[in-house]
Amino acid sequence: NFLRSDNLLTERNPAKIRWETLPAGDVGLRSPVGDIAEEQSIVALSDGSLFTVYRTATDHPVHAYSRDHGRTWTPPAFMTYGPGARKVKNTRAANFVWKAGNGRYLYWFHNHGGITYSNQRNPAWLAAGHEVDTPAGKAIAWSEPEILLYDDDWIVRMSYPDFVEDGGRYFFTETQKTIARVHEVPAEFLEMLWHQLTAKTVTRPGLVVDSGAEIVRGARQLPLPRLPDLGAPKDKEGGGFTLEFAVKLESTEGGQILLDTRDANGNGLAVSTTDRGTVQLSMRGALGPSSTSGFSLAVRDFGLGEISWDCDPGTLRPGGWHHVGIIVDGGPKTICFVVDGKLHDGGDRRQFGWSRFPRELRTIDAADKVSIAPRMRGEMRQVRIYDRALRTSEMVGNWRASLAGRK
Repeated sequence: NFLRSDNLLTERNPAKIRWETLPAGDVGLRSPVGDIAEEQSIVALSDGSLFTVYRTATDHPVHAYSRDHGRTWTPPAFMTYGPGARKVKNTRAANFVWKAGNGRYLYWFHNHGGITYSNQRNPAWLAAGHEVDTPAGKAIAWSEPEILLYDDDWIVRMSYPDFVEDGGRYFFTETQKTIARVHEVPAEFLEMLWHQLTAKTVTRPGLVVDSGAEIVRGARQLPLPRLPDLGAPKDKEGGGFTLEFAVKLESTEGGQILLDTRDANGNGLAVSTTDRGTVQLSMRGALGPSSTSGFSLAVRDFGLGEISWDCDPGTLRPGGWHHVGIIVDGGPKTICFVVDGKLHDGGDRRQFGWSRFPRELRTIDAADKVSIAPRMRGEMRQVRIYDRALRTSEMVGNWRASLAGRK
């Protein structure tokens, strides 16, 4: 329930301040499934409508709209990225919405499922919202999310956030009951999120491999510069890289190889299809401590580590073009898939759509060439490799540019 006062800002005598509980009646806002409906966050839209979102124990947050100042609400429903869009994922943790002026909004959440409050709250993700018109009134449509904050220690959690704007500067606060922190976020980061809706140009900074628009039907090789190390000294961000391509598969059967940089010893990376009908990234490289000491930088035989992660099942369709982006970020140590402009979050098939990899995975040593479509049934084009981790918004812009290129 909400508390509302019609004279709090004008009445100087506390004894005369009036309060009422909303919504009207004896039943508040609940979850459509289960009995957990906690920590409601609320904002007012430009037409006077109210929007609220809150946590549940169902893998999804719940949202509702009021068109009469909070007295009645739309039936609580699992939150979506906009009217008719896919559901948002969030564990049982605070997920808050803030108004940022000019019809713009920000939404803090954790972008994965989970039904207990002890589930992972690191990283924290941020989506940008803008108002859209519906027959019932204004609603909010949300961008694909970006990682806002993370900690190298996966056990560290961050929650109960707030947002402050002051003189064109933006700050987020967060705490986990005992330690409170304040983080200034560059304005250009938020502007990038708010402009994701219209992004439609190919990102050039960091581009080291570009096959062009020519369709590749058989094996082709291109020179590959050395990719950045993923490891870094303590409290420093590691490097990253991004793979991007458009692919049309005749079949999604497993074992097809789309990209391959592995050397004779199997070190490097490969992108292949799986028996689950997905595209998978596999990485194999050197393990080592995150240190700047000459010893650890010179010695390359601490061992080898291998990790793989794939896109959400049910995404790929044979016979149709798909735009695939794979972002490997050595800061939060994450692997993210952005397919056809959507960041994968696991959907209804798995708790996570993105993965974290061990911080001890330091390098992905590879051959000096990348093989395109060495063993696959289908076609590829627009193969790009970046020597940095692209933002989700940049990949969405690349995807939208690819759509324009097909016309």
